[in-house]
Amino acid sequence: MPQYQKSQNIEPTQNSVNPINFLKSKPEIFLTLITAASLAIVLGLVVDATVFLWQWGNNKKSAAPPPPVENNIANWQTYRNEEYGFEVKYPGEWEVLTQEGRIELRSGSKPAGDLETNVGLSISVMENDKKLNLEQIVINNETNKQDTYIYQNKENILIDGKPAFKADIGNWGMVQAQQYLIIANGKIYNIIIDGLQEYFKEPEKIVSTFKFIKPFDTSNWQTYRNEEWGFEGKYPENWYYKEAENSINFYIENKDLMLEGDLIFAISISIRSGQGQTPTDWAESKNKYNGSIVYLKLDGHDAAQVQDYLGRETFIAYNLHEYVIASPNFGDVEMNSDIVNVYNQILSTFKFIY
Repeated sequence: MPQYQKSQNIEPTQNSVNPINFLKSKPEIFLTLITAASLAIVLGLVVDATVFLWQWGNNKKSAAPPPPVENNIANWQTYRNEEYGFEVKYPGEWEVLTQEGRIELRSGSKPAGDLETNVGLSISVMENDKKLNLEQIVINNETNKQDTYIYQNKENILIDGKPAFKADIGNWGMVQAQQYLIIANGKIYNIIIDGLQEYFKEPEKIVSTFKFIKPFDTSNWQTYRNEEWGFEGKYPENWYYKEAENSINFYIENKDLMLEGDLIFAISISIRSGQGQTPTDWAESKNKYNGSIVYLKLDGHDAAQVQDYLGRETFIAYNLHEYVIASPNFGDVEMNSDIVNVYNQILSTFKFIY
């Protein structure tokens, strides 16, 4: 077995120089070295800061500043949903996408350095079955967040006079989204803004237009069912319908609707054999008067709606047929509003039966 010996302390020889003792004996050299070291550190910091500021400046220049938000919203479109009990205004160039329990508004492309991005706002609605208060809902949402995403800048605010919670969502000081939570009409409204934070001002303006309306009561509505064309939907109890060869036309009891002297129907559903059109194809060809296009889902299938000064039409293709649900503009604000409410509810109850 090898034998190990303790290391012995090595005493300095008589001729060796202790650097500490040497510097103590030469204070002017000691001060010179300290000054040089300090100067090197300062110069290094200055260089680093200069490089950082140069890079930061270049990065800032690569992204164009966001355009100012339009203060006058008089020309904005209005999205109204009687089923979920709210309406909201949005810029005409934004798209509206709808699906069960969720409505999404999205802007067009916006510059983001050398790339392009967009900003969006989604509204999710669910029943408040457990009768939770706002604080409980916030706690549940915060608990369910991933560890990497936390609430920042939390605020209690009002939206259309209702208590609401607002917070940024992000991590490491970066904001990835903004969330609003509101309780109204026995429902929980969850609004999320996503995209680059520098573009949040426009969707924040959209949120400021959010209004609650009384949900439409359809409990006493009748069901129209057509086996030949394979669909069904609900309509008000005081409405009637007439069937034609390729259409079903709904009208209001004891109320003649006139347009330019002609008796017309309030809402019509026209059906024809499929022409191979997609909702996008149909909307682009139909939108001749610079109206607005809304992309949505009917019974889980893609659809498109065009709204212009003539009225509104919704298109969906299914099972080798094309369906168009239409309602004209009657030139009367109150009448239009009442009929549009029914129109939207008919769309929300529209179902294919095979």
